[in-house]
Amino acid sequence: MSQSLANVGENGGKIEIPINSFMRFFELFENNRAPLYHNTNIENANTILNAGEIKPAGDEMIDPEVSISLTRDRRYGEELYGPIKFEIDGNKLRNTHKISPVDFDRQNAIDNDNENPPIRNEREERVYKPIPLKYVSAVRDKSEKLNPKFAAKVIERGIPYFYKNKPIAKDDLPKADYVITDPGLTFFEVGEKISSAELKQALEMFGKDSFSYKPQ
Repeated sequence: MSQSLANVGENGGKIEIPINSFMRFFELFENNRAPLYHNTNIENANTILNAGEIKPAGDEMIDPEVSISLTRDRRYGEELYGPIKFEIDGNKLRNTHKISPVDFDRQNAIDNDNENPPIRNEREERVYKPIPLKYVSAVRDKSEKLNPKFAAKVIERGIPYFYKNKPIAKDDLPKADYVITDPGLTFFEVGEKISSAELKQALEMFGKDSFSYKPQ
């Protein structure tokens, strides 16, 4: 037997509203208000920042429509995809991008003739064109250790940065004392600013003649 909510009509009579219809209305209302999240690892997060956008990805052999996977569940995806979460302004994104919901749990239940498919689940959404960084309202990082270079890169782009839910400002990061002039075979880039601690670590790892630097 299907569940329903009783509501009073104009003439005092009761109108039966199916509970699934009510929940679907609430879900749609919530979707239009909620931010969206894209979880990834540090390597991909750096690629996103360098490119200035989140690009669609996937296996074109399996699905020619490569996409960006998003979720409305702030807790979902960290263990699967990585500890770095790009928080996206869903209202702003909906003005320029088509957002397609994907509900694996519910669809599987329907396909298997389940009379009561689940209403709430991971709530994945997909977007099929790049998302510029101007839509990113925050970057939330739950990595084991704070990465000052990554944090600085986020902050330099004007995006609020949170490390384990704590807001981090530029003044909270280690001061850069040196500039790389020739990275040699190291992982540095020309013009990259590093702290004294990072310089010491690089000298121990690569040797003093493996790269060049100068004081800030």
